[in-house]
Amino acid sequence: LWSRAWRLSTGRNYRNDAGGIVGTNGTNAMSMPDPTVTNNLFIAKMYPYAEDDNAATNDAVVTELDFNGMDPFGFTVTCTRDGLNTDPDFILSKRSQYGLATGLPTIPPPYRIFLQDPDNTQFPNGRVGCLQGISVKQCAIGGTPPAPRAYCINIEAQATGAVEVLIDLWNNTTNMPGADGVYTPLADNPMSTDVLISQAILVDGITCVPWDGEDGLGNEVADGANISILVAFRAGLTNLPINDVENHPNGFRVSLVRPITNACGNMISLPKLYWDDTSVQSNFNMTAPENAGYTFNTPPVEGTGPAGTFGIKNLGGCNPALLMAGEGCHRWVRRGKNPGTTSGPPGSISIPSNYAFGLETMNTWWYVADEQLNTTHINDKSLFDITSTLSAGTCVVNDFGEITIDAEYNTAKFTFTNNSEVIVTVTPAHGTYQLVELSKNVNDMTAPLPPMGKGRIRLVYRLDVNSDGVNTGAIVPSVGFTVVITTNLCGNPEPDDAQFNCSVVILPIELSSFKGKLVDGQLTKLDWTTAREVSNKGFGIQRSIDGRNFFEIDFIQSKGNTSHGHQYSYLDKLPYRGVYYYRLRQVDEDGKETFSKMITVSAEDLELDFINTTYLVDSNTLQVMLRQKSPEDLQITVYNMLGVEVQCLKIPAQQNNQVVQIFSLPMNVATVGTYIVEVKDSKNVSKKKIMIY
Repeated sequence: LWSRAWRLSTGRNYRNDAGGIVGTNGTNAMSMPDPTVTNNLFIAKMYPYAEDDNAATNDAVVTELDFNGMDPFGFTVTCTRDGLNTDPDFILSKRSQYGLATGLPTIPPPYRIFLQDPDNTQFPNGRVGCLQGISVKQCAIGGTPPAPRAYCINIEAQATGAVEVLIDLWNNTTNMPGADGVYTPLADNPMSTDVLISQAILVDGITCVPWDGEDGLGNEVADGANISILVAFRAGLTNLPINDVENHPNGFRVSLVRPITNACGNMISLPKLYWDDTSVQSNFNMTAPENAGYTFNTPPVEGTGPAGTFGIKNLGGCNPALLMAGEGCHRWVRRGKNPGTTSGPPGSISIPSNYAFGLETMNTWWYVADEQLNTTHINDKSLFDITSTLSAGTCVVNDFGEITIDAEYNTAKFTFTNNSEVIVTVTPAHGTYQLVELSKNVNDMTAPLPPMGKGRIRLVYRLDVNSDGVNTGAIVPSVGFTVVITTNLCGNPEPDDAQFNCSVVILPIELSSFKGKLVDGQLTKLDWTTAREVSNKGFGIQRSIDGRNFFEIDFIQSKGNTSHGHQYSYLDKLPYRGVYYYRLRQVDEDGKETFSKMITVSAEDLELDFINTTYLVDSNTLQVMLRQKSPEDLQITVYNMLGVEVQCLKIPAQQNNQVVQIFSLPMNVATVGTYIVEVKDSKNVSKKKIMIY
């Protein structure tokens, strides 16, 4: 048996504390308020089925509503999804109100309310969603409408549900900017800059909740601001607005009937109850009739009383798990027994004669999924910042030499899944430049790590003085150039100019060649030749296993000044098989230095060939590609940059040796950044770096 609106009455006869019948509707024989009068108590339970036929999503959740001895007279029980009105503000739409009609609604409320747990075959369980992750994607100026600066609060969830995203910019306690974890609407504080965005999650996976980058007052959030973002995920949202309810000394008790687990397989906790009676309280000069009754003549403080059962409002949630036997949430007394005269019970205020208590609607709401995640986003209006060269001080280069520049970018705006997302143009004052290499998310030991929220791309340029494609040995006294970086990631090119000046001088050496090859299976033979040398101190031999992080293994002194050049050789014993990268660090007598191009030497016939590792953003999965010469047990381990193990996969020996194999590891890490992937068997160890974001 169900109805969308139950019109109920507890009878017109009232009993006083001695058990005698006294008058009607809470008055004595002289029609004056009688605080000793008690009504017949409503001892009953009902079962709302949270399913809205007209909504985009249906949670199909059953909760048990225990009225727990509520003391009204005539009242109507309905349950809705959205609250008392259609205010887009989540809290304001749910506030208790003065001015609503007391009769049956003209439009049927959406939820069915049963007198028992409904038949599961006719009213089946829904799929209660769960949160899995949150991230922020910031687009650049010129992004898609409606705002010139667009943000995506990317929320990963399973199943359907609703989210409220709080851009927490205001601290209501200090009345100053700053996060406090609580939404403060403008109606409560005209200075509040908090923003609350509500949106339904319609599909499994990642959903973008858009934000225009403005605070609650319509001002763009300042560059560099540290923004706290809280996401509350809710399902089975149920509002219980009840008109003309005189007393509720015990409060409501709500429990979950079904389903009992969410889409992630976790048990669903007991629903918390919420309320906000601010509007009812403030009907007459911020003190409505009988407000002392909220907290039994104690000051009305939010959340006071056992488990937050009392108070004008409780937006933090009254937790039923903390209640004692018989206790409930959202209590009040003497709401409406005064008939509207200018007199009241002892200690009450004078009440206007036209005040109709029957128009008070007290609302309580709850949900069965009540999960929260938070993140911090550093607002950054810049696109790219040219930060440094790899060499200290003035960069130096000769004809057909290379210049390396680091540019930082906002990781909230760009992910650089492919190089077409960034376009680099160099405008030189002399000669031409060619982009040799674009490396993403660089973590170079010679440069400081990017700050939080920043990534780094490395731009390697080659200067060609005469635009002839060869080293002519031309003398270039100095040159400046401008780097222009653009992106089409936001739909249209987004230019951002950055000037970078580099004094180009003739190097003390001219390197004619630099080569390397494998000899005797475990030695690298490096050979390089200079065309001329002037005041050259020597060469640092640098080796890398990833082409990014180089370590100096030896230093070779110069053979002296020459106009004809010298030949140099060096043998490097490899610590283990794999792919190695080499470069030369040339040092002048006055301390200036420059770097040669990078060359690669590959050790063949590898016992364990760690081919590649790839991070798949959409599935949070790390794929490792490798090949073994002979079958052996394998272990794949992932470490963070502090050397702490975050994931490990042990693999029994595979019989299909010499075949490329791909293994997958789930990577639900809490921190984005660089990680080390290590592959080893009983004789070999190989490592690679990977960026997880």
